[in-house]
Amino acid sequence: MIVNVWIVLRDDAQDAIDERLSWNEETQGPYTGPVSNRTAALFTRMFDRGVVQNIFRVATINARQYTLWNLYFTERGNILQLIQDELDQLALDYPNQFIIGGAWIWDKVKTLARRQVGTQLVVETQTVQRQVREDNPDFQPMEDLPNYDPEPYIFVTRDVEIEVVTGHTGTPTYPIHPQLIELMPDVDDVGTRPTQLTDVNLIAGQPPREFS
Repeated sequence: MIVNVWIVLRDDAQDAIDERLSWNEETQGPYTGPVSNRTAALFTRMFDRGVVQNIFRVATINARQYTLWNLYFTERGNILQLIQDELDQLALDYPNQFIIGGAWIWDKVKTLARRQVGTQLVVETQTVQRQVREDNPDFQPMEDLPNYDPEPYIFVTRDVEIEVVTGHTGTPTYPIHPQLIELMPDVDDVGTRPTQLTDVNLIAGQPPREFS
């Protein structure tokens, strides 16, 4: 399971994170700033930062600039709980500088579904007709009948049961932050602003994040 978290940082918080991530103790000495090693480790989990942050807007809210950080974490032991504890503490300590915009889970149920953290998939078993490959009962090896060579397999239509994600239930741990839309890119080249959230940071074939 993979967890994806959108963090929105105010300009001064981002400056502090950038300073910590680029700090070289061999040339600069021990780091004594406000960003702990644990917090810094969270922000190393952003990949393709330049690409992602160029997709989204830098939002100006109350004369301060806010930038999106797109972080990914993989389930391993109790790591996700430790990450949640750290995120919750940062949001509590710095409510105006550190905003949790939303968080999603990638579930491996046939196809990947991006549900919000805190919700559960509703999975139903459905019966559908599919072409399946079976042994051909008429097949015999060529050495027995050298002039008779049917295919060893045939395709037949059978009823098969599959699991289908039909929805979600539960309450998100991190509801979508209302100011997140300020970071969405314009919907056209003339500066028209979006009226609702849509997923714009997708690799080909990925399902979109849910914002409801």
